[in-house]
Amino acid sequence: MVLDLKKYSTLTFMKELAITLILISFSFSSLAQLTTEEIDIDGVERTYLQYLPTGFDPSAEDLPVVFILHGLGGTAAGMTTGGEMNAIADTARFIPLYLQGLPNLFGQNAWNNGTAAGSSANDILFISSLLDSINAHYSVNLDRVYMMGISMGSIMTYHACNYLSDRIAAVACHIGTMSDADADDFAPLYPVPTMHIHGTADDVVPYDGAALPTLSLIPKTIETLKVSHGFTGDSTITNIPDNAADGVTIEKIEYEATTHFELWKMTDAGHIFLIPGVNDTSGYVISWHFFNQFTHPSPSSLGTDIDYHLGIELFPNPTADQIFIKSDEVLENIEIYSVNGTIVQTQATLNIGESIDVSNLDNGYYFFKATTKSGITYSTNFAKAD
Repeated sequence: MVLDLKKYSTLTFMKELAITLILISFSFSSLAQLTTEEIDIDGVERTYLQYLPTGFDPSAEDLPVVFILHGLGGTAAGMTTGGEMNAIADTARFIPLYLQGLPNLFGQNAWNNGTAAGSSANDILFISSLLDSINAHYSVNLDRVYMMGISMGSIMTYHACNYLSDRIAAVACHIGTMSDADADDFAPLYPVPTMHIHGTADDVVPYDGAALPTLSLIPKTIETLKVSHGFTGDSTITNIPDNAADGVTIEKIEYEATTHFELWKMTDAGHIFLIPGVNDTSGYVISWHFFNQFTHPSPSSLGTDIDYHLGIELFPNPTADQIFIKSDEVLENIEIYSVNGTIVQTQATLNIGESIDVSNLDNGYYFFKATTKSGITYSTNFAKAD
């Protein structure tokens, strides 16, 4: 069934006009509400930006929280450019938290999200501990904790769904699919309501076709969500009004499932985050509209000491000839990829404590991928240097 509602167009226009007017009136005095904060995570100093909405009174308001994750190589500060989400927070009443990732092996700010380009940081503990800290300071609404990410931040958002579903009420995943590791072992305690937004011409995180090493495509991500969310019915397609001259049309595909999820299919779009005035709608606006529909049925008030699946460790890294893999299980289907995605070395199995000879590889960076006998796929990266 296809819906093309004029009412939707009018409402969307009026809401986005209101956001635009708020942005125009966004004064420098409100910038003081955006502060750089720090938190210690197992001896590692982690930073984030915190925005407190205008007139916030912690003694009178228990506000929702929105975690916002940048893409590969990005920054928390970059996610605040233009102040759009902060302006929305002023009127909708929530606290945006812009998290900062740590460098991966290639020196890029990243997240430990189960992909080969990920970092080694304990980001799941970072998110959970930060929520505990914010709640201790401001007594936030734990029923309404949300997360959104762009590109690698989206991949990390799916990873958080897998291990922090007891704390997250809904997520918005922009232009970043599930890692293979999460798609192959996706078992959240609570199937988190999910919005996914992706361009069919994305050449950074492909929509379909040939997948990048350690990363799934949209069809696999959506099929995984269908299983975890209890999809048994039909999907409904809404054509989003095509008002911008950006060459992109958008279909919102809603899945009738036990827990709601939807795909915003951006036909002919590349690796883009929707910007008001440039595109038909705003990525921040539609994320908040989605979040605002959901509350968590039974959120955990404190983070629990669970297995966060930080993955496997390779050492020494960099290596000259032999690389050892720290794992509690026998590994199978070992694959080593070059940075351009070509498989350069394979091995059927690797027993606990054994090493892999990589002396034949040229100096450079490589991705390592393997599966445990229990079916969990892990990936990480290493450098070869004589």
